[in-house]
Amino acid sequence: ELELENVRVVRSRLEDFHPAERFSTIISRALSNLADFVAGAGHLLEPGGCLLAMKGRDPAPELTAAGDLGERARVVPVSV
Repeated sequence: ELELENVRVVRSRLEDFHPAERFSTIISRALSNLADFVAGAGHLLEPGGCLLAMKGRDPAPELTAAGDLGERARVVPVSV
């Protein structure tokens, strides 16, 4: 539909998806809470890769609930 190159659509549950190669970047929008996203997508991310989670107006409660992500987590406000 969008005629994008280098894109493959996969219809699968996150936990059931096991590609041959891991990804450098994984982006989610309205997928789940942050803790579940980090836990569920971890097996798909290459070492040193980046998870990008587009969250609502106030991500602070989810960051707190996700526990200690240390330097691996930061909030970057965006306007969509």
